Amino acid sequence: MSMVDILAANARAAPHEDAYVFRSHDNAEQRLSWGELWARAQHLARGIAAVVPPGERIMLIFDPGLAFIEVFFAAQIAGAVPVPMSGRFGTRSGERIQAAIASGIVTNVVSDIACQEFVCQTLADYQAVRIFKYDDLTESGQPDRHLPVTAQDAFVQFSSGSTGRPHGIFIEHRNLTRNLGLMAQLCKAQPGHASVSWLPAHHDFGLIGGILFPAFIRGAGILMAPSSFVRRPRTWLELITRYRAAFTGAPNFGYDLVAKRVSNVEGLDLRSLRIAINGAERVQADTLRRFEDRFAQAGLRTEALRPCYGLAEATLLVSGATDGRWKSRRFDREQLKRNRLVAASDCDREVVELVSNGCPIVDQLKIMSDDRIVEPGQIGEILVADLSVSRSADARVLRSGSQPESWACTGDLGALVDGELYVVGRLKDLVIRDGVNIHLEEIDNVIDELVLPGRLQAICSFRLSGTEDIGVLVEDSRTAPLRPTIGDEIRAAIMRHFGIKLLEVTIVPAGGIPRTTSGKKQRFACPAIFGSGEGAGQNLGTR
Repeated sequence: MSMVDILAANARAAPHEDAYVFRSHDNAEQRLSWGELWARAQHLARGIAAVVPPGERIMLIFDPGLAFIEVFFAAQIAGAVPVPMSGRFGTRSGERIQAAIASGIVTNVVSDIACQEFVCQTLADYQAVRIFKYDDLTESGQPDRHLPVTAQDAFVQFSSGSTGRPHGIFIEHRNLTRNLGLMAQLCKAQPGHASVSWLPAHHDFGLIGGILFPAFIRGAGILMAPSSFVRRPRTWLELITRYRAAFTGAPNFGYDLVAKRVSNVEGLDLRSLRIAINGAERVQADTLRRFEDRFAQAGLRTEALRPCYGLAEATLLVSGATDGRWKSRRFDREQLKRNRLVAASDCDREVVELVSNGCPIVDQLKIMSDDRIVEPGQIGEILVADLSVSRSADARVLRSGSQPESWACTGDLGALVDGELYVVGRLKDLVIRDGVNIHLEEIDNVIDELVLPGRLQAICSFRLSGTEDIGVLVEDSRTAPLRPTIGDEIRAAIMRHFGIKLLEVTIVPAGGIPRTTSGKKQRFACPAIFGSGEGAGQNLGTR
């Protein structure tokens, strides 16, 4: 079964029901019913089929809105393979698009009028690329071939680029429908359940969780632009209230932003919310507590908050908390340095609190270290085996009995404790000093806890190229400038907790930490910023 089959079934079963609603910056709403979406996508598919051969890939560059959804499904109906890409977000988006074109994965591009000038400027030096306008597709005639034509791939998802250059991940229809089915089981979803999303459509969480999941369960997808959320986070909760939404999801920073900036809960009713997924980055227990406490009086149920773990190479979801309130545990920080998760005793001063990402929902999940599967509580790389896993995943063949099995290497480090997954960081972000394991995320967390409370997103530790030396970038605040002693305070905290010297602490202007178009920190890009002095307001140097 493909998403085209599912869309056609929705159009037959409920042609007049809302499929998607998009809330714009000015609070105007655009709507598409399942019947309208099917008819619109078929019409656009004729235009795509007239210019793009079956099986070829076509990059979609659109401002947030319903046109992207129409063209995404139209490409699938036409037998082409859509490649969602970020739109007009400055230099980083342009570089991401150029990297995708340079990879040779895609040579066709379609964009809306709003993005057309940006696309033409970005791809001016790529003569082999064919650029189409959304309006041109609506005017093309009927192609000769029969529609729909289902390609093997449902779409190509480009990685976020948080650990290196973005690369294409080929998601087949069988990968997609398998993972959507796992999500539906986890959420106990039923037709008619509405969901709300502000996540970007080019990101796996936004595309699959915010757009394709509603189609899979035949529930209305209520959407808003990421910029609308950042400008006014309360709108997210107002849409949940208005549409009695059952599902939503966001990275940890989204919940953190709402908990900090939405103080008045009057008029909000979150009783309908069954599942609020927290994923795509490390989940923070303090964020969950603040969000829970702030919106309990708006009817938020404690069991609604669901920390999850996933990655694009496994389509999306790998593990998730099931019934009951989310869990966290306090582990001994000294044991963490030795690659073990050991429960902290009441008298331990050096502890780290980790949130459980729930039980694996995929067929198999194992933890590997030093080329062997490790025992529960031991930290290693997370490996996954399931029909959800893309053929693009970095695979490792292991033997289970006499049969070899292919496992996807996630690049993430974690451990299983009582059958639940705890993620501690990225393999590329692990620094080994004097035989001790230091996770860069832990350095960020210690600085956040002891020196700059509530500023986790403004802190980014990094490894200097070709060394095991560690530096830290800290973003200054436009409203509360950093105190002059901040560098010494950070060094003292890291020495006290990890026993190491930081090579450098650099203050950069607000927004100076490199990030992906989905907001993830790009640690690998930090050394270049320090070395060039680009954007550095104050280099506090080596002490």
